[in-house]
Amino acid sequence: MKKKSRRKGGYKAPADRRVEKKRRKKMTMKQKRIVLVAVILFAVFSFTYIRNIVRLTAENHRLKQQEQQLKIERDRLEKLLENVDDADYIEERARKQLRLLNPDEILFTFDVEEDNGED
Repeated sequence: MKKKSRRKGGYKAPADRRVEKKRRKKMTMKQKRIVLVAVILFAVFSFTYIRNIVRLTAENHRLKQQEQQLKIERDRLEKLLENVDDADYIEERARKQLRLLNPDEILFTFDVEEDNGED
């Protein structure tokens, strides 16, 4: 019974081995190029993905701040709406904005000169 050789094709001359080695080396160069291209593509896609995550996180933070400001504005407007039917509030707004007076009141206006700090 003969033992089977682990090598394919049996014995090869040293010149054939060199040719085979060069062929394997060329294949590995092609494989290296393929791996390099794959790594570069992976890096580009990863960078794009991470950049999008950072941009969306910043936009999310900005929108949350805007939401807080809008909630504060809504609360202020709700309080203002509660006062709209109040007689004292209506009188105060009429006096300040429209300069309305009761019949027995007199309005005094004074010219106020601003001091610019120049002597």
